[in-house]
Amino acid sequence: MTEAYQTQPGRTYEVRLITVLTVTFGLAFFDRNAINQLMPYLVPALKLSNTQVGLLSSALSISWAVSGYLVGSLSDRTGRQKAILLLSVLVFSLCSFLSGQAQSYGVLLLARMLMGVSEGPLLPVAQSLVAMEVEPARRGVTMGVMQTFGANLLGNFAAPLVIVAMATAFGWRMAFNLAGIPGLLMVAIMALVLRTPSRAAPTPTAACVAKTDAGSFRRLLGTRNIFICLIISVLMVAWMTIAWTFLPLYYVQVGGLPARTMSILMALFGISGMAVGFVVPKLSDRLGRRRAIFVSTLLGGCIPLGALLFAHAPAALGFCALVGWTASGAFPLFMATVPTEIVNPRLTTRAMALVMGAGEVLGGFSGPALAGVAADASDLRAPLYILLALSTLAGTLALLLAETAPSLAGPR
Repeated sequence: MTEAYQTQPGRTYEVRLITVLTVTFGLAFFDRNAINQLMPYLVPALKLSNTQVGLLSSALSISWAVSGYLVGSLSDRTGRQKAILLLSVLVFSLCSFLSGQAQSYGVLLLARMLMGVSEGPLLPVAQSLVAMEVEPARRGVTMGVMQTFGANLLGNFAAPLVIVAMATAFGWRMAFNLAGIPGLLMVAIMALVLRTPSRAAPTPTAACVAKTDAGSFRRLLGTRNIFICLIISVLMVAWMTIAWTFLPLYYVQVGGLPARTMSILMALFGISGMAVGFVVPKLSDRLGRRRAIFVSTLLGGCIPLGALLFAHAPAALGFCALVGWTASGAFPLFMATVPTEIVNPRLTTRAMALVMGAGEVLGGFSGPALAGVAADASDLRAPLYILLALSTLAGTLALLLAETAPSLAGPR
């Protein structure tokens, strides 16, 4: 263990920090994904087209991305990570209540954009705190747990089951309102647990540090691994948002499955994600970031293939969901771990926000929107073909990454 890590707070605070941030980010995904589970209710209630369905996800993504980069840069300059996190959680929870009051498509669209503004800074700022408190040997797995475990447990597993059950029992408006309550509780918990970090951001690896001593946006974008991670982020955020947005509709409208069965299938993504969110980053600490990203993103093609081949067979769809959501385990690697290991310590949050933001703007915005247009032009199979192409291309690009895992690349 290096001296910098020996003199800092012990594992007790690290565990508290990871637990709180994991739950908080999970609640952000719970609120974000609630609308996708409610689409079978919203489409007839507000008379939405497939294009409008896609734009609801797109609007949140673009506001998420812009806010993430701008506020992430502010976090780097001011060191006010705790205050930024508290405000973010408060606002996105209130936006869930606003979604429940929407009487028209325009109001709902505005609510989702405001939610994106508030949620955008959450992940890069939270991951920068993790990077400051965790030893390099555990960085990959810890960042993976923080980004994927809570998001999959609450956003991908609990949300489909809970939100659909609440909508069935109380209506979709009340489901939105109830979804915002846990976030308000987390604001109080975070205020008590989190503290201002006293440690500098981690040192980049020897393989890449020479390229990142300058601090400009252009220099970051010109760094090989940052650029490749950015492109993979665009492809895989599009993959994930298209899957969230259109699979519930596909299962119900094409597969003819009841809403309850659809919610169980979507919840399987969360079960898979909780496991791979630990396993994939852990393997990357030992076998390398490049291999882990390559294999896991390619497996993402199992989901659209399964839906195309077994639309009316819930058991087969469930198996494909469990295997295919392995791709989610790569997200903390190309969004956080690799950028953290490659940049000047002063630019940690900014680099992560750049990769995440590009994914949200170019992938999260354009992906669902184009998939919705394609679905209106043909049918709901079109988004599935897009999903297959995205995961295949992302896996191929992963082979171009320079290895940054400390166990393989070595420290500076």
